[in-house]
Amino acid sequence: QLVSGAGRTPLDAALTFVAAALLAPVAEESLFRGVLAPHLARLTAAFPAVLVTAAIFGVLHVGGHGPLFVGPMFLGAILGWARLRARSLGAPIALHVLLNSTAMTLALALGVE
Repeated sequence: QLVSGAGRTPLDAALTFVAAALLAPVAEESLFRGVLAPHLARLTAAFPAVLVTAAIFGVLHVGGHGPLFVGPMFLGAILGWARLRARSLGAPIALHVLLNSTAMTLALALGVE
């Protein structure tokens, strides 16, 4: 019901879209790839830091339940790799925005509740 629940106004849907498709990616990438990964990379190396932050990202996205964390963890690894390659947060933020905005658009179009 977060996206297209009964009784929601178009403004509700628009604000939810902005929060999920734009604000969340900026905040998450700033935290995971902007703060946590560089800190861990100082303690280990870049690749293990990407894997650890990807695992944390995955677990937090599914509430730590079962094997469902693998999908978000894989995404976290891709976003971490993008951060390493680009040497900035621009690439992972752009990818994350693209993914979330696509998911939100599909949810709205399909009426997923």
